[in-house]
Amino acid sequence: MTRGLFEFENIGHHSLKGIKEPQQVWRVIKEKSISSRFVAHAAELTPMVDRRDTLQTLIDGWHEAAARRAQVVLLVGEPGVGKSRVVEEMSDIISLQSEHHHPQYQCSPYHANTALYPVVARLRTAAGIEQGDPPELQLEKLEALVRNSSPDIEADMPAFVELLSLPAARWQAPNLDPEAKKEWILTTLIENLLSLSESRPVLVTIEDIHWIDPTTLDLLERIIDAISGHAIFLV
Repeated sequence: MTRGLFEFENIGHHSLKGIKEPQQVWRVIKEKSISSRFVAHAAELTPMVDRRDTLQTLIDGWHEAAARRAQVVLLVGEPGVGKSRVVEEMSDIISLQSEHHHPQYQCSPYHANTALYPVVARLRTAAGIEQGDPPELQLEKLEALVRNSSPDIEADMPAFVELLSLPAARWQAPNLDPEAKKEWILTTLIENLLSLSESRPVLVTIEDIHWIDPTTLDLLERIIDAISGHAIFLV
């Protein structure tokens, strides 16, 4: 159940109280860099059954979005009904047709009050930042990622550095009060998403939105207002 989420070290067989035979034991080393709970278990997927109407609706929406008629779709259903599965199937199909960006955000019940948690987690994963990376390497990886979307790296990089709480003498954040700083960061994130869509269409997926934190919800509402006329499909 956890092999897709963490890296482990094999520490051999051990005798455990109440169990007759020695048991294989593993030590957790670190959390894996993954984009969503669904991706963690994607290797175990079986062929998709049914859901064809839902899948076709998503694909039609994607074609509209790719033609710069931005689309927003909300998939609602009980846990385990297959929401993530059908989105993954759609992504696989459109990947065969054309290249696209696919930023994925994962909300968490443990971070429902942590501002912009899905955004920070996605930035770290997309940049390849791993636990234990020194600050200089984290900055190098983050800058390489931001250059793919930023129309002005000198203006935008300080916002991403601030978002990830990284020390950086070069990328100093402006001296703003908390509300103004929030506006600055959210505006930078939106402008970078719109800029990203200029190079190729963007499929944005946000998983488990019922756990979204208030600041990310604010960002999401602003994105929905901003994407008209852009090649962006938000699911």
